[in-house]
Amino acid sequence: MKQDMRQLILEQVKEGKLTIDEALDKLERLEAIDERATSASEHKYVDEPEQYDRVDQYSVDSLTTKVMSAFDNLVSRIKDSDLSLNQASGPNVTYVKQFPFSGETVHVDLFNANLVVEPSDLEECELTVTGRPLRRQQVTEEQALEQLQAAVQHAVSANTLSIRLKDKSVRATVHLKVPRRHYESFVLQTLNGEISLTSLDTTSAQLMTANGRVNVRDLFSEDVKVSTANGSIEIEESELKVLKAKTANGQIITTGVFERSELKTANGNVRCELKTVQNAKVKASSLAGSIALMLPHGAEVYGELETNFGGLNCNLDDMELIRDQKEIVNRKLHFVSGRGRSPKIEVEADTKTGTISVTHGVHLSPQAL
Repeated sequence: MKQDMRQLILEQVKEGKLTIDEALDKLERLEAIDERATSASEHKYVDEPEQYDRVDQYSVDSLTTKVMSAFDNLVSRIKDSDLSLNQASGPNVTYVKQFPFSGETVHVDLFNANLVVEPSDLEECELTVTGRPLRRQQVTEEQALEQLQAAVQHAVSANTLSIRLKDKSVRATVHLKVPRRHYESFVLQTLNGEISLTSLDTTSAQLMTANGRVNVRDLFSEDVKVSTANGSIEIEESELKVLKAKTANGQIITTGVFERSELKTANGNVRCELKTVQNAKVKASSLAGSIALMLPHGAEVYGELETNFGGLNCNLDDMELIRDQKEIVNRKLHFVSGRGRSPKIEVEADTKTGTISVTHGVHLSPQAL
């Protein structure tokens, strides 16, 4: 029954009926139901310590296997959904287009392509698409270029630039250069491909891929949401007010200035480094991975850490333990560091099978970035 539910959820992702976030939440609720059933059965072994080891190991292996199986299934379905990845490829061709754009919103929607977005010192946009058709029959370069040009759609309407490449039989890399200025929003998504965003200033950004990693560097924004079903998320040297990053299978690495950040992975490690002393809140979660948080000196830090089958390591200045709970299948640690200092940093971290560590990192002033 649960396997049928997982398959239904993954089908809904492929058909576009569910977002990645919605699918992850549903899969996690399924796992929670199973964990409650497992927990009830574990109480039978309270008086036999040697059996706890067998129960714990079974739980770890079972949880990790279920997570990996579910998302391996998703990736397999994506690759099998008429992407024609195993067909012969035609010649590699490049299509370049330059056009004026003075708007503030950019939407990019791709099917089987990588995406790179970066600023330009020119007043025009430059769209470069390099790709090849995936066809059984041989095609000439001219035919391949015609197919690529026909597949790429771009339009400027009112305040918005829209770019689409939804042809399943074309595998491509889309490179978009936009004039260097402040933007209102970027909405970038691809079903099968990587997303790279560099040196942009925008009020909000949404980056979504079903199969591929997401790399962000030197981004200044108030609200950023990043999600991938299969791939790592790396956000480096950026200044963001609100960050929500979620991956089903991959690590999450963030460095920079973040006022509020929520980092969540089902299978992978989480590493977050705050580089300035200012008010901040970090929430990190992993089902099958470790979590490392690096915080600046000079702030009051309140933390709540929890793991089922891993360790908790906290090495901060002037640390006071509020609660240190050690149970056979659960460990919780509540603490405060640098009590009475200002600004204040709150951290929440939980993992099922990994270790959580909280240490001091680089100390920079807010004006340093």
